[in-house]
Amino acid sequence: MPINTPICAAAWDWVQALLPEKRADHSFRVAELAYELAIFHELGHPEDAYLAGLLHDNAKYDTPDTLSAKGIPSDLCRQSLYNRYPKIWHAFVGPRQALSITTNTRVLSAMRWHTTGRARMQPLAQVLFVADFCEPNRMGEWPATVRKAAYENLDKATAIIAQLLVHAHDENCFWATQACFNDYRKRPNIGL
Repeated sequence: MPINTPICAAAWDWVQALLPEKRADHSFRVAELAYELAIFHELGHPEDAYLAGLLHDNAKYDTPDTLSAKGIPSDLCRQSLYNRYPKIWHAFVGPRQALSITTNTRVLSAMRWHTTGRARMQPLAQVLFVADFCEPNRMGEWPATVRKAAYENLDKATAIIAQLLVHAHDENCFWATQACFNDYRKRPNIGL
C-alpha cells in the first residue's frame, strides 16, 4: 500500500473484510490511480484521493435491507433510488456506511459522485470518477482513451465518461450524469 497512514490501513482492512477479493483489488487499483492523478494534477491532499478510492465501492453488494440490518436508518437507505437505479445506488449510500472510517467531507462527496459524475465537480470527485472508469484492469478502447486524456485534461476525461454514460443509458440516464455531460462538454479544449 503506497499510503500507510492509520486511516488508510484501517480503510483497507475494512474494505477487504467487506468486499469480495476481486472488488477489493479493484478498489486498491482505483486508489492508486486516483492518488497518482491527484499528484499529477497538483491537487491538495492527494491522500484523500487514495482514501476515496479505497472506500468508493464499500456498499456495492449491499441492498437497502442489508444496510438497514447494519443499523443504518431505513430513510437513509434510499429504497426508491435502489429500485430505479440499482447500479449507481451504492455511491449514494456508501458514504453513509463509510462514516465508520472517515468523516472527511471531501472524501465522502467524491465517493457520492463516482458512478454518475455531476456538474461542477470538485477536482477530487473528478479524479475518483475518472480513476474508477479507467483503472489499469479496465481493458478496451474507452478506458485506454480516458486514461490517456486523464493525464492531458481532467475535464476532457470527465466529459468523455459522461458522454459514454449518457449514450449508454439514453432516456434512463440519471439526472446528474446528464448535468455532468452538459457542463464538461462546454469547457475549453474538450473537443466533444
